[in-house]
Amino acid sequence: MMIVSALGLAALTYASSLVQVGTLTAPNGDTIPVYAEASVERTAPFQWPSPDELDLMTRTLWGEARSQSDEEIAWIAHTVVNRVESWQFPNSFEKVLLQANQFSVWNAGDPNREKMVRLRREDPAYQRVFSIVLSVVSDRYLDGPDPTHGANHYHHGERPPYWAEAALWRLPMGDATFYHLRR
Repeated sequence: MMIVSALGLAALTYASSLVQVGTLTAPNGDTIPVYAEASVERTAPFQWPSPDELDLMTRTLWGEARSQSDEEIAWIAHTVVNRVESWQFPNSFEKVLLQANQFSVWNAGDPNREKMVRLRREDPAYQRVFSIVLSVVSDRYLDGPDPTHGANHYHHGERPPYWAEAALWRLPMGDATFYHLRR
């Protein structure tokens, strides 16, 4: 949908659709689909990450989720791409990944930070995550599907962080919960 000012001087493109993000079980046992608005608007054509950004994304996801399933790591990679493509976040992989207090592995004092920085590219654990990153980025470059339906945040664990209350929707995957927040 295109919204144009009354004078026709400014335009804002807003891409929106409803997607099924889960189901609820009613007291009578019926399954009720849950829909949410999914909106990820590209502010510019998809820009392939540089080799350094691919390395940075691999290290970030390794530090954040190396013990998780390949699918969960892929969902986190989609979350990164969603941020890069959104007007709400910086428009480069490096800026999104290193944005203060966004990915805990980059926080000062995080116990995984030193391990992540020392991780060698030849390490099989690095190679595993790198192949997931490359697959997600390649799929998204070719306008492939986003299984997270536009998620731009996630967390691990049962206790949701303070910002989760502002989410438009939640979607569980493995040990993580994925969210779409408006900033």
